[in-house]
Amino acid sequence: MSVLIFDVEDTSSNICIPVASEKKFNAIWEYALKELNICRLGNGVWLQRNDLELILSDFCRIKKWAEQYLPTMEANYVVSHINYILKELPFQWSKNPHVTRLWMG
Repeated sequence: MSVLIFDVEDTSSNICIPVASEKKFNAIWEYALKELNICRLGNGVWLQRNDLELILSDFCRIKKWAEQYLPTMEANYVVSHINYILKELPFQWSKNPHVTRLWMG
């Protein structure tokens, strides 16, 4: 299983952004979210288009946390996924202006 960001309401948009395997998400991401007190992101949350800047900022906070606190191999894994999300999420929302929210789960 994996944690993805995707459009469950309009499958024709074909938005599907990988975040992490469920195992990695539970082991690393959940801990970071808790440590950083981030509630906008998680496994089983709606991401709202009008919160895009805040969402991207939260991903950047997790990225900095990973670089500071994780062993190099795990940090590289998280950082590479976040770099992709930081590029892909705004791109997908600009390509699909009718999509107002995405599911992260």
